[in-house]
Amino acid sequence: MTDRHSIAEARRNLPALIREAENGKQVELTRRGEPVAMLISHQAFKYLTSPQFGVALLQRIGISRPTLTFLTSNSTPTNCLEMCAKRLRDAIFDCS
Repeated sequence: MTDRHSIAEARRNLPALIREAENGKQVELTRRGEPVAMLISHQAFKYLTSPQFGVALLQRIGISRPTLTFLTSNSTPTNCLEMCAKRLRDAIFDCS
């Protein structure tokens, strides 16, 4: 669940918002009603930036660990990245 707060409100209530993030809530910060930043727990940040999350995401879009190993050993990093990006775009925009 995401709570939305303006930056001005966040300045006044920063300790409480940090506690919310520590407890697992996502806190969205807005400027003039538009989202500009998120407060998340350190644990959530570590997971989102971990290799395990990247592998899980790639597997979710159909790129298995053996495929990644093959791609990284048999093609340039740019080709591998382009193919992964294409698969990710296809997965995001294919909502069926």
